[in-house]
Amino acid sequence: MKSAQEYVSTTPWMDEVSERERPSLAMAEEILDYLSAHPRAADTVRGIAKWWLRREGLRDEVEEVLEYLVGKGLLHKTVKADGEAIYSLSKKI
Repeated sequence: MKSAQEYVSTTPWMDEVSERERPSLAMAEEILDYLSAHPRAADTVRGIAKWWLRREGLRDEVEEVLEYLVGKGLLHKTVKADGEAIYSLSKKI
């Protein structure tokens, strides 16, 4: 099984991102770098923005990037009973 860092460095998923989406791409790389260092980490959009990225004011953008990574199969999303989502590294990686 590849580590998140190995997956990021050997997968051309970043090539699919348009120039307009490049700032979000940098955030996606930061999230995957964090998960590479902490593969068992899991948190909400708010927690990821605050603790992983130190960007509390960008929660909407963080959520958009997380959903993109879920769509690419890189992250797993679990929705709690209260409707809040928890994101973690996909077990497929």
